[in-house]
Amino acid sequence: MKLPVNRRDVLTFLAGAGTTAIIGGVGAEFIHDPDWIEVTPDEDQFEIRDSARGFIYQDKLWLCGGYMVGNVPRRDLLSSDDGINWTMVNPSTPFAAYSPITAHEGKMVATYPTVMTSVDGVMWQEHECTGDLPPLGSEKPILSFNGKLVLLTDKGNFILAGNTWKRVSSPFENRLAFRSVVHGGRIIVVGGALKIPNKVPERGYDKMTSLNEVWASDDPENPKSWERLAANAEWRDRMWPGFVSHEGWLYIIGGYVNQIGENVGNIWRSKDGGMWERVPTKHRPPARHAPTVFSHSGKIILLAGNTNAGTSVQNDIWIMYI
Repeated sequence: MKLPVNRRDVLTFLAGAGTTAIIGGVGAEFIHDPDWIEVTPDEDQFEIRDSARGFIYQDKLWLCGGYMVGNVPRRDLLSSDDGINWTMVNPSTPFAAYSPITAHEGKMVATYPTVMTSVDGVMWQEHECTGDLPPLGSEKPILSFNGKLVLLTDKGNFILAGNTWKRVSSPFENRLAFRSVVHGGRIIVVGGALKIPNKVPERGYDKMTSLNEVWASDDPENPKSWERLAANAEWRDRMWPGFVSHEGWLYIIGGYVNQIGENVGNIWRSKDGGMWERVPTKHRPPARHAPTVFSHSGKIILLAGNTNAGTSVQNDIWIMYI
């Protein structure tokens, strides 16, 4: 369902759907059953893509790079106050496409192929780093955690303190297409796939074994700190899901189920990553993998991703109030 992005129209829709809206001086608090609303403006806000990096910096949402069909990379950087209206900040960033990027200690930090920082997204400074340099490549989540940067890779975890990298082993090496967030003082890792064939070859990528595990650590520099919270979570194994920590809950959204070679659009949530429950909604975005997901101002914002249909990669925008 696509709606106008006018705030009053959104409130009217929610009220008509049986939703109670309590309007405060600076915004609205919604008390209702979770549901998705499409708020894609009529005028495109950014080019179609999947696997774009999303982070929050200086109270703004930031969207960086991504993939286009035909392996055409995006290298732009955009910002938004509300997740709906986006402004181009830098059409051609100086770091590689798909570079891990996040906010850390008052700056934006990108790490591929070298570490670069910026305070505005326009001017970037390169930093020479030493130690166990991480492997080059994309699809590597990076998190700001306890004053350090943690880069999660299939070759181990790489911790950046100052300008020095340190490699530590992890229980989920040899794994791709997983997602991670910081939640409750721990790093949480979900899903993905091992780079080995399953006993029964999976229908999608036949040389991969997809997973529905959940791992957590409060000290990623200590390999023994990782705890497997779920070996076989309630949701089906999947690659490239949307994953976000939102108001005390973990949400996993959609993803690619390699065993059947299809995207899914269901939503699951958990307080701690151990036990999961499905979140029913009346409406939902088309099933997809590799979307960008934010938690912002009391709502979950999902945008872009790959639906494997039509143009495949998308630039639509959806919000869910919870």
